[in-house]
Amino acid sequence: MNIDKIIAEENEYVQSLLKGGQKKVNETALEIGKKSTLVMERFRNQRRIKPKLSSVITNEDALELFNFFGGDYYCIGMFLSVSHAKALTHFSSLVVTKEMFEEQYLGNNLNYEESALAIQPSGITTETWVTNKNRREWHIVKSKELLSKQVGNKLKEPETKKKANARRKETNLSRFGTATPLQNKDILHKQQFTVKERYGKDNISKVKVFRDKQKATSNERYGGEYYTDSPVHRLKFLSKVFSPTAYVTTPEQALTLIGETPEGKMLPKLNALVNRFLSDTGKDKATVYNVAEDILGVPYTYLNGKKKGTGYIQVDKNDNLTSNRRRLEEALGDYLKSFGYEVISNKMYKELGGKQLDFYIPELSLAFEFNGTYFHATDGTDRGVDRNYHLTKSMEARENMGVTLFHVWESDWEDEVRNDIVRSQIAYKMKSQEVTHLYARKTELKEISAKVASSFFESNHIQGGAGSSGSVRYGLFHEGVLVAAMSFGRRYTGNGGAWELIRFSNKKYTTVVGGASKLLKAFSSTHKGEKLMSYANNDFAFSSEGSMYTALGFDFIKTTTPGYHWVGINSKVNNIVINRQKVMPKNLVSFTEGRYSAPFEGATPDFRISNPRETEKEYMVRNNFVRVYNAGNDLYTKIM
Repeated sequence: MNIDKIIAEENEYVQSLLKGGQKKVNETALEIGKKSTLVMERFRNQRRIKPKLSSVITNEDALELFNFFGGDYYCIGMFLSVSHAKALTHFSSLVVTKEMFEEQYLGNNLNYEESALAIQPSGITTETWVTNKNRREWHIVKSKELLSKQVGNKLKEPETKKKANARRKETNLSRFGTATPLQNKDILHKQQFTVKERYGKDNISKVKVFRDKQKATSNERYGGEYYTDSPVHRLKFLSKVFSPTAYVTTPEQALTLIGETPEGKMLPKLNALVNRFLSDTGKDKATVYNVAEDILGVPYTYLNGKKKGTGYIQVDKNDNLTSNRRRLEEALGDYLKSFGYEVISNKMYKELGGKQLDFYIPELSLAFEFNGTYFHATDGTDRGVDRNYHLTKSMEARENMGVTLFHVWESDWEDEVRNDIVRSQIAYKMKSQEVTHLYARKTELKEISAKVASSFFESNHIQGGAGSSGSVRYGLFHEGVLVAAMSFGRRYTGNGGAWELIRFSNKKYTTVVGGASKLLKAFSSTHKGEKLMSYANNDFAFSSEGSMYTALGFDFIKTTTPGYHWVGINSKVNNIVINRQKVMPKNLVSFTEGRYSAPFEGATPDFRISNPRETEKEYMVRNNFVRVYNAGNDLYTKIM
């Protein structure tokens, strides 16, 4: 790749940027008062010659671009018309190979930073290589990954493992004077002092918030407040295995064994099965992993003891037991990792009072929570959360960590249509190339019918199309295809009437730059001087992400208290989501009296028949629903 040749053939503006590399980009951004990222986007759009990532095929190509842009992978990605994550991954395979790392880390007994210095490519200065924080952090993470995937097999060899353990012990002895850090009294006292200073206790296990979190996690993963009380522990303690075809032959039998049998009968039954197996096969023992993998077809941590019907243990099409929540959460984690960013999973943060973030992406200041229905409900479960839990956690993440928290609900992730909508939202937030960028000036504005609007929002908006069409609707069309829509309806409040922006949505995996502004302008042209209000759902767009409203000239009024909906949790109503308006007491009374349609399939027409004081909550819980509260909404208003 010859950058000088590219410079010679580009226009004057592009030449001025290219000649100075990243330094010139920063200077240009400073001069025009824009972010360097915006300058790079303009730079990419104005270029005539656009090299592709595939054109960088040698170590020399990678070094030339790496040095030219000062090690800035965002600029390199823009230059090659790819995401910075793809550029970083591609360059790493050229600049640093796993053989280089293996040679230094294992062969020469160096740590990560020493290995990084040792394999520093010629042509890259030490200052750029070592002090570039993002680069070094990535290198350490990538090194760990390489160690795990490429070198890990060597560590499994007894001799190599023995040497590694000896080296670890030697390092600890040289640094701390003990075989493990916590055997050092100074470190132990420092840990105790820190815990005492922060939480007023001398041991972290005595802090209520952590103790409750530990119990909740143990309950969720293993089916008991303490691991030693769980079915998993009992199976592991026995450390035996039964034949996949004998004694326990169906998922139902296995469920009875690990979940629905009274506590006192579980251990004797397992003992009887193990003794029979040992007697019949003449074997001594095996591992609990075989119990899960061979009999149940799931990882052993899925043996969590939950009763059938809560959505946490199910029978799949192959007649295997699956832990639904874990399977879905892992699928979300895999999807997030597919974008190439570092994803920190299941870590607790002191800024959140010891609460855990399921998935945290530091580079984007973005975190994702997977909210399992049963454990994140407020009513209808004995293991749920209070109604302000999700709002409080979102506020703490924003205010204490500067992180936007995106809530992914199990009921949405498991539904085929809503799952794709959530994936589209995530792809946009992750700056994915899956998302098509169109410009509003290249679209055609039209009024659309209520039917078209409702159908569009049903397929593209997470809150669906029911009641979304309003009385005024506009759409943007690109080459005859509806790519964005906005609907408005009249709303009457205690302070008089106002219009509400009910829905705005782009087509999935598409963003129309300037689309919201163009649609709103069409509405304002016929409603001058009138008040317009709108709500931003904090599950998906908490404050800092609600900047679309700020850009459109709205004023932030307040964050509302959390709203709720009902979600079905047994086999008849599993995953059905019911809006609270459908089951208001007056509607349930009308349904019982035959003047109102059933609010959901299988609803019993007996509200307040046997109990004249029955509440909405009591009726819905009786019909196998749980109440789920969201993270509230941000209210915005604007005078047109």
